[in-house]
Amino acid sequence: MYYFLTAAILNRLVKELRDFWSAHPKYPDIINNIQGKYSFETRPQYGIIVKTGSANHIRLSADNFMGTVQSYVALARVVGYQGASCEWVKEDSLAIQANGGRFPTPPGVYYVEMTGDEEFYVDPLLDVINERVTMTTASEGVLQQVPYAASLRLIEVPSGRLYVQGTDYTIGADGVTIYLRSPLLTGMALSATYRYTGEPTGPWEAKSMMGYNKAIPGVVMVFGRRGVKGDRFAVLVNPTREDAYLEYGGKWDLSIDIDIIARDPYAQREIADMTAMFLWASLRNNVIDQGIDITEVAMGGETEEVHDENADDYFYNSTLTMTIQTDWFTFVPLAPRILSVAETLVGLPDGLTLSQYQDPFYGARFASYSKVS
Repeated sequence: MYYFLTAAILNRLVKELRDFWSAHPKYPDIINNIQGKYSFETRPQYGIIVKTGSANHIRLSADNFMGTVQSYVALARVVGYQGASCEWVKEDSLAIQANGGRFPTPPGVYYVEMTGDEEFYVDPLLDVINERVTMTTASEGVLQQVPYAASLRLIEVPSGRLYVQGTDYTIGADGVTIYLRSPLLTGMALSATYRYTGEPTGPWEAKSMMGYNKAIPGVVMVFGRRGVKGDRFAVLVNPTREDAYLEYGGKWDLSIDIDIIARDPYAQREIADMTAMFLWASLRNNVIDQGIDITEVAMGGETEEVHDENADDYFYNSTLTMTIQTDWFTFVPLAPRILSVAETLVGLPDGLTLSQYQDPFYGARFASYSKVS
């Protein structure tokens, strides 16, 4: 589960501190010594260690319910598979904006198979809704795609009568030609709704703690640390935004301790002062709209630690204490409308059926995943 607690916050703070100190000419080596733990073989000349203290939950509502999320996309399990390789999916707002406000990927079910711990392929099963059948004669029509097995629904327009395969029509050997048992009456037309198999794509990279938006345009798939070869899941793409998740959330008060170490007392004080001012005056304003509110930065006292007793050489230490209020949220998927339909793809086992996630899967807005590629 991904809350804005230790891992995400520490990774973000370490990154921000490294970016800040990278431009300082007096401390060129400090960047490598800004870490989340003491992992030095020998104590460096100077360094910054970011550690977590404690966290207290702030309840915003009785059951933490925030609201219902509408989305073009949703994540679904494939029956018989754990489906835990992908932590969550979301819309790629930039891709939608670049496509004129329209979702850039056709609606359908996109089956994803992990062919390696960090590699996957995508097999799409695409939706065609209310396609006007091209009638070559009163008894013969042509579809634009080959319907997937048992997915075709023919409806007479405007009467709304559902045609039954084998009784009202048959499908030719080419898979796209429709032969009617009775000629279509004047003024009537046929509307077809069906699914067809799209072209598989891959292999795509799926490194842990990363998000990817190229495999299915308009969809950001975020992989955690549970990717495993052979796992399968499905990404559902709808033609319109629908209720996709129930969102639960709240806040945490998180305490962060930052240790400043240096061999020179003047360097230690300068690093402590500049770090405190950066955290309070600069970083606070940059991250407050991202769910991270730095509510307090306090400076502790100084201590000395013997480095070489014979040479009267010391390490000089001080501690900064931060209080950060962070958001957390959980997405509980709703059962999409197509989950009752058993789907099978070429190359996938028969009876591959979708189902909703019984347990919540978790999302984060940034930080836990350092890059979208």
